[in-house]
Amino acid sequence: MVGEKPALAGGTMAIPDDFVRQRKYVRADEVAQATLAMSNTARAPKPPHLARPEVTQQFALLSVDNPMALTLEQATAKQGHKVGWCTLKPVLSAPGIPVPALETET
Repeated sequence: MVGEKPALAGGTMAIPDDFVRQRKYVRADEVAQATLAMSNTARAPKPPHLARPEVTQQFALLSVDNPMALTLEQATAKQGHKVGWCTLKPVLSAPGIPVPALETET
């Protein structure tokens, strides 16, 4: 047993106040510090996905024993190639309907 359990309230001599749990209130300054720390962490600029250290380490580990796995250079080239393409909207071939223009991804 880690510690001793507190005696439970009860018995014939117990009154309703004996059964009320002690409330633990959070101080406002602690909440403000935690909120500020979380918001600063969330707002910090992040590098692109393939440039993050944990991702580059995963690529290094995957490409060692697996000949089918992409290397980091291949994944970077694939992402660059993907960004360079245009997104096509569906084209209706009925006469009199204008063909929409191509839009590039941003």
